[in-house]
Amino acid sequence: VEIQKSSIPPGILDSPKLKKYQNYFASLKRSNRNGELAPHKLILMLAIMKLYESPKQYKTVLVKLTPKLIELFNHYWREYVNSPIWIMDINMPWTHMKSEPFWHECYNTAKGCWIDEELKTLFRNVYYREALRKVLLEQLNLSSTITNTTEAPSRSQAQNHDVHRSNKRWNKGELRKLINAF
Repeated sequence: VEIQKSSIPPGILDSPKLKKYQNYFASLKRSNRNGELAPHKLILMLAIMKLYESPKQYKTVLVKLTPKLIELFNHYWREYVNSPIWIMDINMPWTHMKSEPFWHECYNTAKGCWIDEELKTLFRNVYYREALRKVLLEQLNLSSTITNTTEAPSRSQAQNHDVHRSNKRWNKGELRKLINAF
């Protein structure tokens, strides 16, 4: 979904609830291995967010580890992660999300959890969802190339970032795909 800046209703991105979850997403607790932060929680949240895009899909705060969620996680992993350090495994973030303030384990449901009602509401709104998605993508090591929260990096900025990284996670083709998605 591509949203033009001019189509965003005035003030909608100033919501205190949105800011709260943007801060939560920007400060997810992530494992650090050889100076590289784990991408698992970010990828899981991108996949969960995708489920809420369809009005027919998710209407509840209960999130279950379903084949569709696993498929989305694997899709986003292949699209955004290119690291020999981390293994594509949805169970890793699933068990560690309990340390996040918006994630609540559901002990009577196998492989299920609850997310905050506020977060569900944000996920169901296209403007809020895209603002949160942008935070997650920035956390996937693009924050140094994105200088303004409403603009994507230029192709030359992104290419320079890719060439000069010491611990590269992205190849140029993947980065171009991401930039074009903005």
